[in-house]
Amino acid sequence: MELRNEPHRAQIARRGRSAGAWLFLITAGLGCSDPMNRELPGDARVGDAALPPGSARVSVLQAGSQRDFEWDNSNGGYISCGSDGDRSYFIRFSASSAYRGEGVDHVDLDVCNFTGPGSFPPHDPFVTGCDPVQPSFDVFWHDNSGAFANNASSAPCTLEITGDATQLAIALSCDDLVRPIASPDRVSVRAEAHCLRQ
Repeated sequence: MELRNEPHRAQIARRGRSAGAWLFLITAGLGCSDPMNRELPGDARVGDAALPPGSARVSVLQAGSQRDFEWDNSNGGYISCGSDGDRSYFIRFSASSAYRGEGVDHVDLDVCNFTGPGSFPPHDPFVTGCDPVQPSFDVFWHDNSGAFANNASSAPCTLEITGDATQLAIALSCDDLVRPIASPDRVSVRAEAHCLRQ
């Protein structure tokens, strides 16, 4: 069953608890001793170069072919982060601002029990969802072939967020994201972003 463009918790409730075999990696700042400037004065220091506010870099590797993206709010992209309910914080990096980034290549993160910058472990959106108390996250990659997300076997899978009350620098690393239906394909994605909080 394909995912539809609607909030992830509603998708998950309808699509059941199955998962296939996709690989998805989101990571940033590998090998850097200071991947992000925690004070974020102006441009965020993410990876080996500064990202201006409202921008993201994404690289997708599939079957030996790599696609690189640079998305920026000032050039038609959609880099957004903000509250999505009592216990959830929603982050999206998208190629287009049309329809709030739906219908095009994009990365979505649901961060549960978010109270501020820190390190977040993953939860399985197909099974457990948000813990009532503990912070955690899930991550989705969407492209024209469908949507793919982490599950219990996605490891290593981490999220690092630094920043302040107005902006965040985001770095993620996650292996073995899967499709809701079985698939033998594998995808690796690297992403980094500087997001203005809403």
